[in-house]
Amino acid sequence: HLHCGRRSTILLCESPHTSEVIESYPLVGTAGARVARAFLGAGERRSIGKILHSRRLLPSCSPLRHIGVMNVCRLPMQKRPYCQSLQSSPVFKHLSTIRNGPTASSRRNPDAQKIEEDIRQDLCRRIKIVKKRIPGVKFVFCGNVAKAFGRKAGLCSDIMACVPHPARHSEWGEIEKVQCMVEACRRRACDCG
Repeated sequence: HLHCGRRSTILLCESPHTSEVIESYPLVGTAGARVARAFLGAGERRSIGKILHSRRLLPSCSPLRHIGVMNVCRLPMQKRPYCQSLQSSPVFKHLSTIRNGPTASSRRNPDAQKIEEDIRQDLCRRIKIVKKRIPGVKFVFCGNVAKAFGRKAGLCSDIMACVPHPARHSEWGEIEKVQCMVEACRRRACDCG
């Protein structure tokens, strides 16, 4: 979802979950519905992922034309989206370790360190592409994993602080930090003209 306005804001999330794997784009499940309600009001039933996937149908004045979503890791970091036979793979154990301790400065297992470094490098490459395509883009860290990897990738969240991950808070849109972030995104969209 990088076809957004010139001065866009990208919500940097963790990784795909089951709904995202099925639909092939981010924030389409419960967490995405919480984000949509924060931007569009309590009556919104669609997820932000579905709304952004059909961005061309949005009114030209919609602030959502200036919002994008990107995951830190392109692979699910939880076992749930995978079939039973893959869930026992050591890779998923390492992904879970990384997900549960994203601020750890080092890990004892060299395989986990390698996976974490691969995720960081991939994120850096994608961020570089986004910044080239969308000058002035800003990133919002949604949760601790996004914050840790965003910082490791050299990002700073200079227009707003990290917000909690929407999957972990049922009343996400009512959190003051989230409300401030939504308002900042709206202001940035209005400044685009």
